[in-house]
Amino acid sequence: MRLCFLLWTAAGSLWGCSGTRSAATKGELKVDEVKVEQVGGFAGFGGARLKSSGIVKISSLSGSDRAALDALFQRQRGRRPDTPGPQSADQLRYRLTRVTPTGEETVEAGEAEVPAAVKASVSTKIE
Repeated sequence: MRLCFLLWTAAGSLWGCSGTRSAATKGELKVDEVKVEQVGGFAGFGGARLKSSGIVKISSLSGSDRAALDALFQRQRGRRPDTPGPQSADQLRYRLTRVTPTGEETVEAGEAEVPAAVKASVSTKIE
């Protein structure tokens, strides 16, 4: 049983590795970066210990992906911070945070609204 646990731990460590920087372990967000957190989903999949997040460099995105990301933040500026927008129960959402000259901006968006390149930066880890 102990051997099985060690094998699963080693496999999980390898599976959790990616080329993107982990938002929780690598320090503060830089100006050219967006922190991406996956939230919600069916019954809040994973509970409090399972975290899905990542960081993507804005400069690495295509022009259309950058425009889509900017549109998400522009749309949010007209809303109060406590109103994330229309959503259904159990819908997978993404919380996006970026640094601007005036501080951090955070927006929540549905899965269909977030560019695929941004969603690809997310990896899931057990904390």
